Parts: sequence; C-alpha cells; structure tokens
Amino acid sequence: MGTILELTGGFSQEWKQRLEEDTNGQLSESVNSIVGNRHKIAHGESVGLTLHTLLQYYGDALKVVDLLRQQCGL
Repeated sequence: MGTILELTGGFSQEWKQRLEEDTNGQLSESVNSIVGNRHKIAHGESVGLTLHTLLQYYGDALKVVDLLRQQCGL
C-alpha cells in the first residue's frame, strides 16, 4: 500500500492523505497481503491461502481501485 500512497502523493498530497484514511485497516492489509503473497509465490514459497481469503483480498483491492478512480474524477 505504501507504493500506491507514494504514487498518489506525487499527484496530490490531499489525495494521498484521503486515500490513506479511506484504506486504513482492512483495505490496506489486503493490498499488503496480496503483494506479500505474490513475493512468496514468486520465490517458490508456499502460502496458505483459501479461496475465501483470496476473494476477500480481491474485493478489497477493487475497492482501493474505485477510491483511486473517484479521486481522479473517473
């Protein structure tokens, strides 16, 4: 989530602050888990993901994308 916030801050510090507030908690944790699990899988490590958890992460990631779209006026 840190990279997304950093990139957003390059456009507007207000956007970054609002996104950080809006994603605090579950949404941020889901995005960070997606990235962490991706790194583990890429390096051949096993991960203990269930379909339910994966769908939760996906839904939360879509919410973050929607928040970004709203901030950009799309």
